[in-house]
Amino acid sequence: MTNRNILNEADHLLVKHGVSELPLTMRKAEIIAQFSGWLLLTYDEGKELIEACGAEETAERYPAFTLIHRKQNVILFRASLSYEHKLFCILHEFGHIVLKHTAENNVLGITPSPEETARQEREADDFAAEMLAPSCVMYALGIKSAHQLERFGLTAEQALRHCDNIREPETEIEKALCERLPAVKYRKRTKRVNIVAVSIAVSAFAVIGMLMIYAFAGKGNPGNVSSTASESPAFTIEAPAETSAPSSSTSAVASPQATTTSKPEDEPQSETVYITKSGKRYHKADCRHIVGRDVIEKTIAEAEEDGYTPCKDCF
Repeated sequence: MTNRNILNEADHLLVKHGVSELPLTMRKAEIIAQFSGWLLLTYDEGKELIEACGAEETAERYPAFTLIHRKQNVILFRASLSYEHKLFCILHEFGHIVLKHTAENNVLGITPSPEETARQEREADDFAAEMLAPSCVMYALGIKSAHQLERFGLTAEQALRHCDNIREPETEIEKALCERLPAVKYRKRTKRVNIVAVSIAVSAFAVIGMLMIYAFAGKGNPGNVSSTASESPAFTIEAPAETSAPSSSTSAVASPQATTTSKPEDEPQSETVYITKSGKRYHKADCRHIVGRDVIEKTIAEAEEDGYTPCKDCF
C-alpha cells in the first residue's frame, strides 16, 4: 500500500466518525473504537484474555497490540503510558486494523518476516500520525516544521517523518476533512477579520483627517471657511467685505434670506438666527462673531422672546 493510500484511509476514518476538533482526544478515539466494534482494554483488564491467547510475551514487549479474538479486534494497552503515548499507540492499532495487516498467533502486525513486520509497523505509525495531524489540514494551517507538529501529540521522530506527508488537499476525502475541521475555518475567518480590521483602520484615519480639517477651519482664517461654504449648490452667502462667512456647520442651516443686510425691524420674524450659549445677542449666519463657535438655531421671534437683541455688526 502506498503512503498516500495510508493517509487517505486515516482521513476517511476521521471524516466517517465526524471528527471536528484538533488535536484528537482519547475520548474521541474511544468513541471511534466503540462505533467500529473494536474493544479497548488495559493489560490488567484483559489479563485473562492475554493469558488464554498466550500473548504474555507480546504484552511484555509492546506498549499496545491488537488481538483477534472470536473475530473481534481487541486493542490492549499498558495503562501506565503517558496520555500522548497511549493515544498514539491506540491510533497505531487502529492503523493495523484498517490497513488489514497480517496476523501471527492472532496478533495484528506481527509476521514471520522481520522486514514485513517493520513495514507494517511503519505504516501503522504513519496512519496514527495522520489521524493526529492530518497532512492536508496541516498544509491549510501553514504548518511545516516538525516542532509545530509535536504540538499535535507526535514525538520528534514521528513529526520529522510526517513533515514529508504535508501537502495540498487533492482527494475528495481530504477536501471534506479540511471543510469539516474548524481549525481551517478559523484561519479563513481570521483573514476576513483582518480585512475588516484594515477597513476600520482606514475609516478611522479618514475620520481623524476630517476632524483635523474642521478643527483647522474653525481656528484658521475665516476667509478659507467662506470659500468652502460658498461652494454649496443649495445657496450662496454673500458676506460683507470686512467680515467672514460662517463655518460649514453654521452655513449648512442658514436660510437664503441670511444674505440681506436690512434692519432687524424689516426682517421677517421667522428668519433663522443664531445665538451662543454665553452671548446676549442673536446673529446672522455670516456673522464673524460666531465663526467656529457652537451656536443654537432660533427664529428672530424666539430669540427676542428669550431676551436676545440683534448683533450690531451683522444687523
